Amino acid sequence: MVWGSAVYIETPGGYGSGWAIDQGLIVTNAHVVAFYSQVTLHRGSGAPIPGTVLGKDNSRDIALVSFNTSLMVLRPLPTRSLSTEDIGEPLMVLGYSSSGVKGDGTVGAPSAKQGILSQLTRLTEGWDNLRIDAVMDPGDSGGPVIDRSGRVVGMNRSAVQTTSSGARVVGVYYAVPVYEIQKVLEDLKAGKSLP
Repeated sequence: MVWGSAVYIETPGGYGSGWAIDQGLIVTNAHVVAFYSQVTLHRGSGAPIPGTVLGKDNSRDIALVSFNTSLMVLRPLPTRSLSTEDIGEPLMVLGYSSSGVKGDGTVGAPSAKQGILSQLTRLTEGWDNLRIDAVMDPGDSGGPVIDRSGRVVGMNRSAVQTTSSGARVVGVYYAVPVYEIQKVLEDLKAGKSLP
């Protein structure tokens, strides 16, 4: 239902995922685009196209990428905010962790992985994170976290591998809540970058 609105984002330094949040706009993680101002967008089918990084919020790990809608059409995905009342709700993460760019520039469909919302946590910087147990691998960063109705509730961000004391951690993954994206979306559309 939603994978056609997800993209593979390639930079000279690596790759990640993203998804259409508005006409001509893709949201991803700031760490996916890094310090690059231009990226390459790949879809399941069709030729790759250029994307321009409009703005970033490095603290929240959010970046906004624009593209020419005459070259590619993506359906913006509906969104929904979660709260602590939704803990235990089934979720699905989409991302391009197991995909590479084919000879024709396409990437096929993103991988889908299921899990639940484990918790909402507050970072020391004051921003919220969704804690989920759906596996996120390298390349999934920036991809959408979807509820059962196909609405985006967050964006893949990171995996926890060890505790502060060095103990191994299994099954703890974090996503940026969609309401944290919405807080800065207008600033990013205006081309502002936030620390």
